This record gives sequence, C-alpha cells and structure tokens, in this order.
Amino acid sequence: MKQITLVGSGEQGLATGNELIDIGYPITWLSDTGNKPSQNWMSVTDDKAKAYQNASIIFIDTGDIYEAGHFNSSKFEMILSEIAEHVRNDFLLVITNDVPVGTNKWALNLLREKFGSLPILFDIVTNPGGLSDKEVVIGTRCRESEEVLKYLYEPYQDRIVYTSPEEAEMKSNVIKTIN
Repeated sequence: MKQITLVGSGEQGLATGNELIDIGYPITWLSDTGNKPSQNWMSVTDDKAKAYQNASIIFIDTGDIYEAGHFNSSKFEMILSEIAEHVRNDFLLVITNDVPVGTNKWALNLLREKFGSLPILFDIVTNPGGLSDKEVVIGTRCRESEEVLKYLYEPYQDRIVYTSPEEAEMKSNVIKTIN
C-alpha cells in the first residue's frame, strides 16, 4: 500500500485526507498545530523526518496562500525545502491549493534544483480542491502520475477531469474569482 503524507492544514487537503481514510488508505499528517482533524487519522506528527520517511505520495495544502490578493510562495518554498531535505525515495507530490498558473512548473524546477544529482524520481500534480469539489480536476503531464491518482481516487472516477497542470491552475483561479 502507498505511504501517503499530508502536509499543511488547509481545508481542501484535510477534506481529501479524510476521504482517502474513508476509502481505507493510511495517512500521516505532518501538522504544525498538533490538532487532529479527524478521529480516523492513522498518524499525526510534527516530526518532518518521520512524516516524509517512505512517503510515496505527498499532498500539500498550506491553507490560505494569498496575502493582500497576491500569492505568497514562502510556505510552498519551505515545504519543498523540507521535502528535499528528508525524502530519499521516488514520490508523487499533489498540490491541492488553489495556486497561480505556473506554480506546478515552478515547484518542479525548484525541487529538481534542490535534489541535484540525487537519483530520485518524482512528479508534481495539480489537484486544486482535492476531492472536496464536485468536479475533481487533476493536472498532470505524466501518464504514470495520472494512473496513480486514477487508482487512488477510484471511487471518484465519475467526477474526475484530467488536464494539464496549467489548465488545472487556471480553472481553480477562475472559480476562485467567480466566488
């Protein structure tokens, strides 16, 4: 079974974590608050090394990342640095935040730079809203990543739309602007 880690305490990520637990997946939640979002959570820790150990799928939802209407990348940069410091196996990173267009590519390049020559295979998928929205948007360029999420989100296949990361980011921003 895949080792899944959830980083951050945003509503969309926590909702997705709860949905995955209901399906039967064990989740480790890396929390900086110490609060348990649900009695069903398998593991809650503030120990970054423990949370990232053997994680094959990492979900990020940092909560509100906009300050005065502008994207604040500092939380993402901090988490990406922690991932580069602690993860030593192949993994899939899933961003469930509503982020500006280009964030997926920026994060991919940043992680590539931080990992340097380490032999770690990874990809980043944009999944704004996680499983909490009526339409589950998955933005990826990689067929293997699509297959991993197709398997993971199997009960939700009738709600999933696959697209590019940029289109997924754009859709989330259009919806955010309308609401």
